[in-house]
Amino acid sequence: MRLRRIVLPVIVGIVLLGGLTAVQDTVFRERIEDKLTDKAAAALSEAGLDDVEVAFTGRDGEVTAKTEAAAVEAGALVEDVTGVRVVQAFGPDGAVTGEDRSGTDAVGGDSEAEATTEPEPSEPAVTAEASPTPTTEEREAAQAELDRFRSIGFEHNSDVLTGDGLGVVKALAATLTEHPDVTVRIEGHADITGMLAHTQDLSERRAKRVLDTLVGLGVEADRLTSKGYGETRPIVPGKPDPGNRRVELVITN
Repeated sequence: MRLRRIVLPVIVGIVLLGGLTAVQDTVFRERIEDKLTDKAAAALSEAGLDDVEVAFTGRDGEVTAKTEAAAVEAGALVEDVTGVRVVQAFGPDGAVTGEDRSGTDAVGGDSEAEATTEPEPSEPAVTAEASPTPTTEEREAAQAELDRFRSIGFEHNSDVLTGDGLGVVKALAATLTEHPDVTVRIEGHADITGMLAHTQDLSERRAKRVLDTLVGLGVEADRLTSKGYGETRPIVPGKPDPGNRRVELVITN
């Protein structure tokens, strides 16, 4: 009888704990799904793919488009969204992948395409021409000009550029055009206002927004990378100083 009095509350506690854990896991997953859906929809809208449907199960996404080409493009865009693990794309005829547009409809199929592009054994393989590397003087001059573009404005608590912020990015694009030999890392920084995960995510999204806008303005995408540092590299440590909320541009070659 005494054993029963001990065991029964233990069993009830275990059941209640398991139920609470399941509820917490469900809520957490739903929050992740909602967040990723919003971010993916924004990326698709920016690319002009507003009619593509997107949904998530955990961190795994699905996109559905009216054409196969749009499905492949949308899948690649959503897969690049921070936090997304894998994306399955669907067109009007079902699932599609990037391989579906790899040139299999060319005369002779894949094997013939490979045969026509493979160099003869006796000839040296053609290699891509290396990008010119700027001299030390060119790099220092370009970096000094890039340092003027830290005050890129964004809407409050958002990665959307303000009107003035867009003007700064346009001026930045013109400067990068004047220095075609440099490659640049766009670094996003935040202050200590908000939760750590939020400031990290916001800094990443703002840096990526600047990169995407520069590409849209004609700067070559292979010259640019982006990275968010959250609140880990403040100019003024220990307080939410406006100077900590910035975007920096660092020459990487």
